Amino acid sequence: MTQEQGDELVFVVDVTSFTENGFIGSSNFGQSRVDIEFDDGSEGVSLSPEMAKKINVRVGSPVLIIGENEEKPQTSESTVSSVGEKVRVSDAKTYYFVGRYGGAIIRILKR
Repeated sequence: MTQEQGDELVFVVDVTSFTENGFIGSSNFGQSRVDIEFDDGSEGVSLSPEMAKKINVRVGSPVLIIGENEEKPQTSESTVSSVGEKVRVSDAKTYYFVGRYGGAIIRILKR
């Protein structure tokens, strides 16, 4: 589920499958399902053009990633590495946070 509030992207992510380098988390953006790839690299965040437009970012823009669940929220700083078809979060802190709990609420906002 994605809420429309301010200039942030909000994803309720559930881990659905594993890949060679990490895992896939399913969520929604607008009225559509979206699969988000997670890995523990430090390559940044890849967003769809609609997502990038919503939070007013482009390649190279700094973003803040906030992971939330029943535990204390965790923040991580990253940059937008690409805008295209694939949605990906390549950030070790976020990867381990979501993976440890099998899902989380992920907020991405422009810094």
